[in-house]
Amino acid sequence: MSDVWMFDPQHSAIRFSVRWLMVGRVSGTFNRWGGSVKYDPKAPLATQVSLELESATVDTGIPDRDTHLRTDDFFGVERFPKITFASSKVTAVSEKRLQVAGLLKIRDASKEVTLDVLSLGTVSDPWGKERAGFQVRSTFNRRDFGLTWGTIMSAGAEKARQKVEVVVVGEMVDLEADIILTRQ
Repeated sequence: MSDVWMFDPQHSAIRFSVRWLMVGRVSGTFNRWGGSVKYDPKAPLATQVSLELESATVDTGIPDRDTHLRTDDFFGVERFPKITFASSKVTAVSEKRLQVAGLLKIRDASKEVTLDVLSLGTVSDPWGKERAGFQVRSTFNRRDFGLTWGTIMSAGAEKARQKVEVVVVGEMVDLEADIILTRQ
């Protein structure tokens, strides 16, 4: 039987990164999020995940960029205050690796994505709570979710001495998370 486990945001992190000018990366996180997981370590394929992030808490460490990310060019936080994920299927890859497919909703667009999940096991903490740890990775195209802002600019290519087009913000978003769950 699956028990309810709650996310522990104080000991977990959800991060994203995207290419910038094709030569660098910009990364960020969301500071307020939560949800629950129905999970039985002995029957991981029955896992059900429900996650909700507050889009207005996007944080890249650069206040002006964060303000831009909150506008309709990106998350449109006034109209779309939540980003959600709800799992639909769990598949075993190996004893410790799972693929968790589910519906990711950003703005008013929903699309199925797959999360690659590594189970780090369970442990009892010093306060008598049972904890479970996971590493999560995924990549998705931001344009699939209406995050289409971007511009193309010309840049000189040093060695070739020619002008090339450079995308300011890449399309592919890399997602990674270190998650701790607490059994309720």
